[in-house]
Amino acid sequence: MCMSCNEKQLSKDLHNEDDSAIVNSNDTNFSKQLIIPDTIPSFILFWKEFRKAIINFDTLDIMQRSNLPLKCRGPLDNDPIIKISENKFNMVFSLFLKQWNGQDLNEETELEFIKRTGVPTDLINAGIARVGNMVFAIKRKEWKLDFLYLNEETIELLAK
Repeated sequence: MCMSCNEKQLSKDLHNEDDSAIVNSNDTNFSKQLIIPDTIPSFILFWKEFRKAIINFDTLDIMQRSNLPLKCRGPLDNDPIIKISENKFNMVFSLFLKQWNGQDLNEETELEFIKRTGVPTDLINAGIARVGNMVFAIKRKEWKLDFLYLNEETIELLAK
């Protein structure tokens, strides 16, 4: 699975001054380089707890492990990005878990996909991880759910 151009830009945008960084002394422009030790192991630890919170329907824990307001958009690169407030988080995330994840033809929901995804390692790099239609990022030295891709049916339900 390849990251789209928009996701690459999102990857750049997700790193802010709160993230750990050092100045590369060999670079005359003194550009920042992220220091993220053990990115994959730290994400896997985070994922196990995040996944457990979802399976247990612990919405408070899920919210604490999310960067609010949570960003989301439809499946197309040109779909507008919407920010979901804390007040609407439970409704949106509940609909997200019920939507078809688009990964297979068996119409597996996001929740079913999450339940069967014990240890994701496919798209984890430099402080960004993608599991299905969820994007996670390191914020203030912690992994957080940062972005959701919603399908058209979920967007229509939210518009009502």
